[in-house]
Amino acid sequence: MSTLLDRFRQVLLEIFPDPLSYADAEATCAQFAPCDGVEIGSLSIVADRTAESFIKTVLGNLVAQPPAQDVWIGLNDITQEGMFTWSNGDPLVYKNFAVGQPDNGQASGVQSQNCVMYSPALNGWDDVQCQLTLPFFCMMPYETPQTAPQMPPTGPGGPGGTNPNFV
Repeated sequence: MSTLLDRFRQVLLEIFPDPLSYADAEATCAQFAPCDGVEIGSLSIVADRTAESFIKTVLGNLVAQPPAQDVWIGLNDITQEGMFTWSNGDPLVYKNFAVGQPDNGQASGVQSQNCVMYSPALNGWDDVQCQLTLPFFCMMPYETPQTAPQMPPTGPGGPGGTNPNFV
């Protein structure tokens, strides 16, 4: 596992190389939450070309056996066929499906392709069966580390040494 901070989107991306089904990958990501507990982790959202380029670069640099492997992204049409949404509920705005995709398995005769992977070989997204096991990216909001308040130094006359009446 490797953790990367995408400062542009203020999120942490955690790469999980061990393949899981889409549902298991999503459940794994949901276990991660920032300290405030308001938001939970999710499979990675590819909101724009910059985000996709970031994922592509990470795959090219960190996956041990080139070519880089296909990975789950957090896009699916499980609720309604053809209506793709991100696993955190965000609507699909930016899209980069590979040529001929999504096809819900029509080209191969396989039905119920409701989950989406990023495929470096296709240079885009492909809808596939959710039961496939693939590596995946989790993302969660980045929290800026908080620093403890600085206490004034102690000295003669109390904190900071400025009050001669302080005992």
